[in-house]
Amino acid sequence: MIAITLGLAAALARGAHDVCVRYVSQNNGIFASLVWVLGFGLVLATPVSAVAWQQGAGGGSLPLAMLSGLFFALGGLALYKAFSIGPVRLVAPVIGAYPILSVGWACLSGTPVTGLQWGMVAVIVGGIALLSQSDPEDHGSGGGAPAIFWSLLAGMGFAATFAVGQAATATGGELALLAPTRAVALAAVLAVALALRAPCARSGGTCRCWR
Repeated sequence: MIAITLGLAAALARGAHDVCVRYVSQNNGIFASLVWVLGFGLVLATPVSAVAWQQGAGGGSLPLAMLSGLFFALGGLALYKAFSIGPVRLVAPVIGAYPILSVGWACLSGTPVTGLQWGMVAVIVGGIALLSQSDPEDHGSGGGAPAIFWSLLAGMGFAATFAVGQAATATGGELALLAPTRAVALAAVLAVALALRAPCARSGGTCRCWR
């Protein structure tokens, strides 16, 4: 029951995040939005991870946690791109279906999956689809095929994030690895932004990653 409650809380938080993404990605740009989100998340996660290490709650696989961070960066970039070019009613259900990939991967890896877990996946996906269809002010540009592509890429990125993240924390270290995972994701997004010379921070009224 505790796991289900935490899962529902995470799903609600993720849904609220995605609703906000729709607005910030269209108004502030993909990288400028994602860098601030990841940076603020890192600020919150760092003390938690530090306390976990100090209390001897470390462990897990740091390399796998870093790989999970790279997949998280991929999923985040694709998510923000999809919401910046496509309407919520198209993008949200596709991205929100990534738990199906996660549960499917668990089945393939030999992890037993209960009917209740499949039911919770159906509830999450159905809820996302229902909420996204009920938005009367959806002014997405209707990216069509490109929006679906980026949505699918985001879903696969997040599914890989959780699969690798679970492997990283198989021997513990769930809280201790929060900050390293997010730090790698932030570094990866900044690297891509710099490579593309894309806006990622506001300076003197203009968003720039460079001088």
